[in-house]
Amino acid sequence: MMLPLAEPFYSAGLNVLLYDTRNHGKSDSDSFSSLPRFSEDLDAAISWIKLKHPEHKLIVLGHSIGAAAAILSASKRSDIDSVIAIEGAQHDSIEYFHEHVDMLVGFIHDTTAEI
Repeated sequence: MMLPLAEPFYSAGLNVLLYDTRNHGKSDSDSFSSLPRFSEDLDAAISWIKLKHPEHKLIVLGHSIGAAAAILSASKRSDIDSVIAIEGAQHDSIEYFHEHVDMLVGFIHDTTAEI
């Protein structure tokens, strides 16, 4: 589901990391899933990225519970520069994102170019 959302960012020359949270996709299974555990998974991915590329700006995109995990992680960390939260509560949120992704990618380029 996230691959089509990542493509415009990658095509615009941004580095993209996609991963499966616990109990999803090809990740390890665990006894239960929860928002704090999804945030822990994101924190581990961010720590890995920052270890490899500490100088890079970091923008986190999450959908539904992933959006909540992104916001939770950003509230606890100082190394997340921006969060794109696509809420699953509205049926048209993904469609809206697809319709406006080019504008968003342009905004990210403009914003990061100034910093």
